[in-house]
Amino acid sequence: IDSAYFMRACAQVVQLRRELAAAEDYERLSSRAAELRKGLAEAGFVEGKDVAIELRFADDDFGRLPALAADLVRRGVAVIVGNNFAVPAIMAATTTIPVVFVGGADPVREGLVKSFNKPGANVTGVTGLSGALIAKRLQLLHELAPKSAAIAVLLDPNAAEIAPEEREAKEAARALGRGFSDDC
Repeated sequence: IDSAYFMRACAQVVQLRRELAAAEDYERLSSRAAELRKGLAEAGFVEGKDVAIELRFADDDFGRLPALAADLVRRGVAVIVGNNFAVPAIMAATTTIPVVFVGGADPVREGLVKSFNKPGANVTGVTGLSGALIAKRLQLLHELAPKSAAIAVLLDPNAAEIAPEEREAKEAARALGRGFSDDC
């Protein structure tokens, strides 16, 4: 799910006269905040009248996240949105305010949610990466092209979560009786 779609969808859960907040790096957040504002407008919310948006920036200093999360909780915001790095600090600060993560890492593996089907607690969100999703994607590709000689999986070698993702892809390929090569 692309972040623009998610942020427009997230705008639909914001309560009137409440605040939505996020804790992330300014450069990465600014485009998401623009999409959020667009989604709010499409849903009929007027910033400053119907809804307020409070932005907090850790600027990649993860030690600041607990204080930023605590500040948002004290302000009584309606929803807190953060990336996978910010969510543990947010979860430690509140068990009642809804928390929405937007991230690339596997939220189950990261301990943000119990499962995809039943995230549990006050946390939910979207992710593009997950070992379970890689296996499902490979299975779908196998079903669509059962006689193909090869199915390629492209993974970012610089991503922090590459080792478990690659392991999941290898296991899924073996389960389907397909070969796996990391020589790309």
